[in-house]
Amino acid sequence: MTYWRALLDSIRGIPVIVAAPVKLTRKQRKLLEEMTTSSSLPYRQVVQAQGLLLAGDGVANSEIARRCGVQPNAVRRWRARFGGAGIEGVGVIAPGRGCSSCLPDGTVEAVVHDTLHAKPDGGSTQWTTRLMAARFGIGKDSVARIWRDHELKPWKVDTFKISTDPDFEAKLVDVVGLYMNPPERAVVFSSGEKTQCQALDRTKPSLLMKPGRGGTMTHDYKRNAGQLAGGRTVDEVLGDYPYLDRDDVSAAVKYAAEGGDVAIE
Repeated sequence: MTYWRALLDSIRGIPVIVAAPVKLTRKQRKLLEEMTTSSSLPYRQVVQAQGLLLAGDGVANSEIARRCGVQPNAVRRWRARFGGAGIEGVGVIAPGRGCSSCLPDGTVEAVVHDTLHAKPDGGSTQWTTRLMAARFGIGKDSVARIWRDHELKPWKVDTFKISTDPDFEAKLVDVVGLYMNPPERAVVFSSGEKTQCQALDRTKPSLLMKPGRGGTMTHDYKRNAGQLAGGRTVDEVLGDYPYLDRDDVSAAVKYAAEGGDVAIE
């Protein structure tokens, strides 16, 4: 209605007051142009960026409102917020405005608490939006918003490795040297491997997740199954030689590690 009134006033020769153009620096204009072409930003942020670019070109508020599909008062609020907060204020919902939460009281706090301190049922190692939504009877998008607002990322785990061995550097050189230049008739022993999904027992305690940081765990895990050169495990050797016991095989492994020749007959 305001647009048509301004149009009629201009036709009748009545002066129309147009707001001064918004002053944009070259950097601000570039950022606003990037917002208008974004496919991931919220729609309100894209529309406000389009309106502010038009305001920077000197377009009247009523015309900006018509092109953006909003009311002129909304354009005036965009101008005022941009003048006070700059680029950081584009698309930001002011306190007290926007849709109110429809979640029951205490739901947000409960979701945050269980994300940080509880484990999902059914053997899952981490929470997903659907598992948490089923736990509280809310939508998965609501869970995603809660996690985003509290900077929670239960799917993210950072790995680390800390050695307390004072001879770690010397051993590291020896191991790397064994691969780079192995000696003749070398005997190599390795531990049994299993997939990372099954490796739940880590060598060091893990740090719990907290807002702004994911959980942590060591990149390696406890290995309990000894394996001899050639891919045979200790249990397989005992099956072929029933007169041997585990202590005999362990003694042979220790002897070979000290430089002796081992032959099981």
